[in-house]
Amino acid sequence: LKDLGLALLEQKHDLSRGDQYLEMASFGLPLEAPYLFVQSGKSHDQKEEGEQSLKWFEKAVQSGKLIGGKNLPEASRLAYYSAVKFLADYHLHAKDSSKAIEYFQLFSEFERSGVETLRTLASLYEETNQPLAALRATEQALIYQGSDKDLLARKEKYLFSIQPNELAQSPE
Repeated sequence: LKDLGLALLEQKHDLSRGDQYLEMASFGLPLEAPYLFVQSGKSHDQKEEGEQSLKWFEKAVQSGKLIGGKNLPEASRLAYYSAVKFLADYHLHAKDSSKAIEYFQLFSEFERSGVETLRTLASLYEETNQPLAALRATEQALIYQGSDKDLLARKEKYLFSIQPNELAQSPE
């Protein structure tokens, strides 16, 4: 089913049948599910079927979260994190901060996510009036780039914007 589904997606003429085959294959190959779903998402994206591609990227993320991104084989792990990044950027540009935060948090677990992911996450927390979470993301970014002037300025700004009651709720 996997090979047949991938072949149908490659031919680009019967995507719905290819999607069905890959979805069925994912039940028998759960470790490959994120990879299979991303292939469907990419095919729909190439045909400019945005809603369908989003649906498949979300399925890839859901299946990857069930197993855990770090527990997936390499191809599925890379597909999972590419779907997470795609959805994070999509929701960032759509101005859906809560969804963007959710996906950027997942993406920050990827070893190749980088400091810019944490900087974006801190900005999103700042936009949603969560200075303690913004400070945590900034502190994490400073581990990798301790002399970054922007991050140091953000840290100071967030430190002064945290209310005492917030600190009492989160002593750690």
